[in-house]
Amino acid sequence: MIFHHHRAIFFHIGKTAGVSVEKWLDPSNYDARKTNRKVMFGWDRERGVYLQHASVELVKELTATEIFENYFKFSIVRNPFTRAISVYYYLYDQHQKQHGSFQNYIKSLPRLLTAKYLYLGSHHIPQVFYTHLDQHCVCDQIVKFEHLPQCLNPIKQRLGLDTNPKHHNKIIHPMRPQTHPAEIYSNEMIQIIQDVYAADFEAFNYSPSPQDV
Repeated sequence: MIFHHHRAIFFHIGKTAGVSVEKWLDPSNYDARKTNRKVMFGWDRERGVYLQHASVELVKELTATEIFENYFKFSIVRNPFTRAISVYYYLYDQHQKQHGSFQNYIKSLPRLLTAKYLYLGSHHIPQVFYTHLDQHCVCDQIVKFEHLPQCLNPIKQRLGLDTNPKHHNKIIHPMRPQTHPAEIYSNEMIQIIQDVYAADFEAFNYSPSPQDV
């Protein structure tokens, strides 16, 4: 999403407190059903993507070069193991219908991620598609979900803000297990996460073991 009054672009990775950050920077009540390319928000029928979740490549394509190059750019990333759990249970009914169990969802990821349209912006794709272009980071600041809200202090200072985001869209599905991720992932599932999100583990310095979450 683009915040022209802050001269900032936020690359919103799904399930990383993105809604809270968007409301923090702009409390306007935008309609997610309407296309608003000026601020990169809402459903874009032409592209088949919610613009607030657009990947770096799509944001660059749809944004004036002067804005993309000169605005402050940032994102929030999250450990791939906990993020996958959050993604599955956020759309639990849909994922149950498509995949069944969380285990089956993880096993489906290698096939699912062959769909090129997802790389316009999707909860499933590696997070580097929101932070990197041609293997080079385009963000001026990347912070970690696990270190919120303290990690936002440099962004607050850069944008002249004196408050922290309020919690929005914080949903914990009753079926979500309240156990450590190491107890949720089998060895096979761990290997799949390590493989499909290898670039995230390397780029953001996360341990490839759920034991370290």
